[in-house]
Amino acid sequence: MILSAGDLRPEYLSFLVDMLNKRCYYVRGNHDIVYDVEPPLGCVDIDGKVVNHKGIRILGLGGSMWYGGRGVEHTEWQMRWKVWKVRFQIWRKRGVDIVLTHAPPKGIHDGKDLCHTGFRSFLKLIEKYKPRYLIHGHVHKSYGYSEEKITQVRETKVVNVQGKHILEIRPRVRKKITKKEGWWNIVFKLRQDSLKSFYAESRGRKYLDSIDRGMQTVEVDNIVGSVGRPLDFSRNFSLKGVYKKPHIRSRVKSIEEAMQEGRSLPAVELYKMDDEYYVLDGHHRVIAAKGQGQKFIDAHIVEYLPLGDDSRRLTIQKRIEFEDETGLGGINLLRQGDYDKLLFQIRNHKNRIEARTKEKISIKQAARDWFSSFYRPVTDKIKKLKLRQYFPKATIGDMYVYLCYQARLRSQRRLEHTCSLPEALEEIGILAKATQIILSGEGLKERIMKIFRP
Repeated sequence: MILSAGDLRPEYLSFLVDMLNKRCYYVRGNHDIVYDVEPPLGCVDIDGKVVNHKGIRILGLGGSMWYGGRGVEHTEWQMRWKVWKVRFQIWRKRGVDIVLTHAPPKGIHDGKDLCHTGFRSFLKLIEKYKPRYLIHGHVHKSYGYSEEKITQVRETKVVNVQGKHILEIRPRVRKKITKKEGWWNIVFKLRQDSLKSFYAESRGRKYLDSIDRGMQTVEVDNIVGSVGRPLDFSRNFSLKGVYKKPHIRSRVKSIEEAMQEGRSLPAVELYKMDDEYYVLDGHHRVIAAKGQGQKFIDAHIVEYLPLGDDSRRLTIQKRIEFEDETGLGGINLLRQGDYDKLLFQIRNHKNRIEARTKEKISIKQAARDWFSSFYRPVTDKIKKLKLRQYFPKATIGDMYVYLCYQARLRSQRRLEHTCSLPEALEEIGILAKATQIILSGEGLKERIMKIFRP
């Protein structure tokens, strides 16, 4: 394929077509007024058109800046109008790969005299449509202008082909969508790889009422969705097409550097439903936190509550009261009365600590010690044994309360709600074994014999 950026004799272009037997596309330069009466034979004028040559889409825009009207010249406004008129052709071709012009863009390879000044319209064209190449002529090295031949502008290479220049360019490969893999499947896969949408989840669950929870520290792994931007990020909070968004990449990098240097950053804004968080503001800070392996992040929380389901709403409100009193977060229970049981444990733990140390402590201090001494070791064991696969509707907190109840029944101190850690861990092992036996594929007789066998 031959591309002519203008200011060439028509008989020369006709000679190239005859000798090389290749298709030639051209735009006129400011000196090509002779083309009106003697156009080059076998060549295609693409001024103001978008053509497709073997999968490569080419847009032509001829002429230079207006400097008296003696040749093929345009004002800035006239060139802007030409660019605006081809927008529908670009849309139909689904973009453009090469923009063939005579004059350069403003400020790139152009000169200071009016004739060789570039067009601002070309800069906006590059910014909006992101062609792979903008090829121009007009600016001659022998005239004392810029010797630079290729300049990268965003995703576009601006090439001055004055004289000659050989380019190797391949058409973009487009995946063919079969009948089996239709457009709906493509859209479904796009959504499947994206973050959870807060608006879709809240409408589906009917969580429409909200309460401001103030500043809290939350686990980064519990941030699973976005408010308004779910399709911009993948499931693991990585950017989609990050190579196309260098400014976002640099923004995330600057935040990571601030985290490494220990500089304070503003808290992120999160919406909460149950034990899931959705980012309202601070997507880049969450990306940086996950990239740095950060476990927790400070956030301002607005929690959403269900409408209509009074029992579920009362349970959530009970959890909120429990979190406000103890300072503990992330303990989710299905029954509101179980929060009173946990609070009873924490108060007993507080009394034991005060009796041992002869010092008064707050309920929040006792809650933190209880969490690290009792709750977390037991729940870590539950996760390690993967018991939730047998009870998909129960939470980790529900299983902890159940084990405490079993440990209390087996204890001689029946009136206490405290949980002996060794007994609780032993109960976990018994429960895991019994559950595996009950859910096994063996017959009833064999299962009963295994349960009662020493």
